[in-house]
Amino acid sequence: ERVDEPAGFANTYHDWRGIGGQGGLHEASNWTEYQYENAGLIYIKEKGEPQSHWTARIKKGGLALSTKEDEFLSLEVRGMLTVEKGAKVMARNELRICNGGELKILGGLVESSRWVENKKGSTLSGYGTIKSSLYNEGKMTLTFDQPLVVDGSVHLSGKLAMEDSGNANEKRKMPVILGKAIVGEFQNKEVRLDGKTYSIKYAPKEVYLVAK
Repeated sequence: ERVDEPAGFANTYHDWRGIGGQGGLHEASNWTEYQYENAGLIYIKEKGEPQSHWTARIKKGGLALSTKEDEFLSLEVRGMLTVEKGAKVMARNELRICNGGELKILGGLVESSRWVENKKGSTLSGYGTIKSSLYNEGKMTLTFDQPLVVDGSVHLSGKLAMEDSGNANEKRKMPVILGKAIVGEFQNKEVRLDGKTYSIKYAPKEVYLVAK
């Protein structure tokens, strides 16, 4: 990885330290400084806004908001990351949502050269675009209004839930996930919302709901 970088280049490691309300993912003040020291000598010292060589982590309780374009080598979400419309989060190696964490996409774009992984006990919610493969073992909370579009294969397990009734229409199928290939299924066969029950159905390139 990163063989195109100059001599002396190294990945650096940074934790989210945003305090209080939701902080900007791009803001340098919300990230820890990285320092590599050996035998009293400092070899690497870096602080600032996210960079493409950062291995970064949003800790439990952290609330981060992406409104611009941010790039990482990898990103681990144990708190909550919201990606707004017009924003892009690139995690080149992977973006991993860990136990207790949530990635909420509100019309934005999440991209990886490998995959986005929603681990057991974590949540992927909202609508927008994921440009990578998606592996889901946790909970996906989606909307009727707009599907989640995955520019890659979608590997399903875990559970599906719906956020709101939105444009639910009992007379037609309602796509909730569009992908290049759908592999596997959710553990639940149906979802309930506003007193109504919807069956979860699968096609080669989509997951959709049908009112029962």
